[in-house]
Amino acid sequence: MSDNTAANAVINTVGIENINHFFKKVGALNTQISREFMDHEALKNNNDNMTTAQDMCLFLDLLNNNDFLSLKSKKLLLKSMKNQQFKDKLPSYQNMFEEHVEIGNKTGTLSGLEHDIGFFSTESQTVFVTVLSSGWKFNHEGQQMIAQVGKKIQEYIS
Repeated sequence: MSDNTAANAVINTVGIENINHFFKKVGALNTQISREFMDHEALKNNNDNMTTAQDMCLFLDLLNNNDFLSLKSKKLLLKSMKNQQFKDKLPSYQNMFEEHVEIGNKTGTLSGLEHDIGFFSTESQTVFVTVLSSGWKFNHEGQQMIAQVGKKIQEYIS
């Protein structure tokens, strides 16, 4: 159930150096893993993981066009994003009766921070979106802002 637990299992199995090497290999030059997720002690020592919206969109594009991931891996990742438990951000305004727009996303939340990356897909087009935001006094405001971004994308793609 926990994506942080799963991410930490990958970090411990594959190794931080190998993960960062993969990031550079695919062109995600502004993304670096420096610690396990939810490692508050490392955070206190200014040891943080970093990324950019541009790199997150690059990772989304890897789900479609690349030789870095197997077809099986791509399908598994897409399925996981389509089955995201938290639908209160990008897919918040998804009309459950409009089956022609498929949405997959992956959220991130910490105190004062709201993120969501995802895709909106129809038979004719796919839109990738990344929203990384911080500085929220109330996280709910960040969630609402991201939901509005998703709403605008759905209006555009429909």
